[in-house]
Formats: sequence, structure tokens, C-alpha cells
Amino acid sequence: MEPQILSDGLLLAAPAVGTVANIATQFSLCRMAQYRLMTSIIVGLGAGCAVTAAFIALAMFLLPPTILDGVALALSVFVIYGAAGMAYFSLVNLGETSLRIRMLQLLLDSSNGLTLPEILAIYDDKELIATRFRRMAENRRAILIDDVVYPRWSVLFAASWVLELLKLLLYRRDSIFVDCGKGNDSTSRLK
Repeated sequence: MEPQILSDGLLLAAPAVGTVANIATQFSLCRMAQYRLMTSIIVGLGAGCAVTAAFIALAMFLLPPTILDGVALALSVFVIYGAAGMAYFSLVNLGETSLRIRMLQLLLDSSNGLTLPEILAIYDDKELIATRFRRMAENRRAILIDDVVYPRWSVLFAASWVLELLKLLLYRRDSIFVDCGKGNDSTSRLK
């Protein structure tokens, strides 16, 4: 194989392979070695960065570029790896932190602070559930039959399964809804 093709292939693969190394390291540390989540994220990012750097170094060893081209190529590959790492981090942590962020914004907007009952009144579960269900029904992502809510196939439905799988793998936690619907033959009503 020509050095140019091999070098270009390594540069193209570097961010993807680095991201896979990042995810594999984080899963391994979090699940097998019992590391804390934040520690596993940081070590995973570092491991992915090291793998990305190794691919860049090998590509530049096979076909040495000029100094300016080498710096530009390396920087471009690291920016792509960084974006992929940030996307993965955001995907895993978005659901976990969104409520905390909204609550902190609420507290920042209140100059005198808020009491716990005031915060609980703002985040009334019934109102939140009614609003979310209304949106799901309007977008045809869920249907209501005989007072039972059923999901409909959609991109959001598929995304929720992926997020549940990631939570199970990372946090070792089953869905909080594992026992919902058991014993009421709810699945038999959906045709």
C-alpha cells in the first residue's frame, strides 16, 4: 500500500479510534474497576487522546509532512476527537444534569433564594408529566388506549432505548420503570 494512502487513512481513522478507546476505557473503569464516574470520564478522555496521538504520530512517520502541515493536520484531528468526546460526554450526562441545571438557573434568578416547598411547587410532577405527555401525543410518539399510555415507534423511542442501555452499562442501574405494567396485561391491549 502506498504511504500516502496509509497515512491519510490513519489520519482519518484517528478520531474514531480515539473515541472508541475513550468509550471502552470509561466503560472498563466504571464497570470493572469501580472507578467513580467523573474519574472514568477523565481517564477515558486521556486514553482516547493518547490513542489519537499515536495514530497521528504513525501517520506522520509514514509520510513526514512539513512542520506547518503537520501542526495543522494534528490540530484538525484533535479538534475532531475533542468534538466526538464532548458529544459522547453530553449524551451520557444530559439526562442526569438537565434538571439540576434548570434548578440552578432558577436559584440564580431568585435574588433571595427559594425554599424547598417553593422549588417543589415549581417542579410539580403532575404538571411536568401532563406537559410531556401532551407533547408526545401531539408528535404521535405515544397513544392513550383505555387509560394506558403506549409508546409508538419513533426516533425518540429508539434514542430512549439507547440512553437506557448506556445508563445500564455506566451506572449499573435498571430503568426506574422496570416493573411498570407488570400484572395488568397492558401489552395485550395494544394491537
